[in-house]
Amino acid sequence: KGALLEACEVLTFTVFKAVAVGLSSEHFIPFVFKLCCSIKLRGDSLLGLQPTIAMPEWTAFLQDTKGLSVEAVNVHTHSSAVHVGTGGQQLFSGADASNSSDFIKPNIFSEEKWDAALWLEYHLVCYANLRKELSDNATSCSSLDCHNFWEILLKKPYFMQLSKFQQLILLQHLAPECLVTFVKHFISSELGKEYNSKPLINLKEIFESSDKTSPVMFILTPGADP
Repeated sequence: KGALLEACEVLTFTVFKAVAVGLSSEHFIPFVFKLCCSIKLRGDSLLGLQPTIAMPEWTAFLQDTKGLSVEAVNVHTHSSAVHVGTGGQQLFSGADASNSSDFIKPNIFSEEKWDAALWLEYHLVCYANLRKELSDNATSCSSLDCHNFWEILLKKPYFMQLSKFQQLILLQHLAPECLVTFVKHFISSELGKEYNSKPLINLKEIFESSDKTSPVMFILTPGADP
């Protein structure tokens, strides 16, 4: 098992290097993040590795909640749907949207973001009482900038019990401007710090891997330093 795990790690890093060197800075982090999430979504029964991201969580991360209204949540009911998480836990929450007035919306959140918090609270049980926790904890650090605000908030007990990916779902919907920084933290913790740096092109390695059927090609553009 140890040898298989090591082989998988070597293969993963080889694929990472081969693809990453050809990516622009804009596309590098999204590629590594998707690579990491694909591994965590799939797991590996042969190695005894269980998935650590449930498909409903991945769907929630990708969900566009922009413009979502409380009324839309009220209409969108799941009377019999129960999603099961990676550890067998119930994921579906079904929080009642009608009690949205019970919580004071912190000024740091727009109405749109507050409705997104309601959407998360309604769809995934891990976010039960999310709006209450945001209301109770956000006021004390609302004067901070976005990154420091979330650095402190995510260390509160309620948010600490969330998985790293569940924390990213929050940021995706409530603070997308902070997402890239925390995605890099996620990549480092799940794959390793070396995956956060774009590998340098080693011409010697490239030349040695080339042959008469796999030549080295240089694509030059005006203004680019070859």
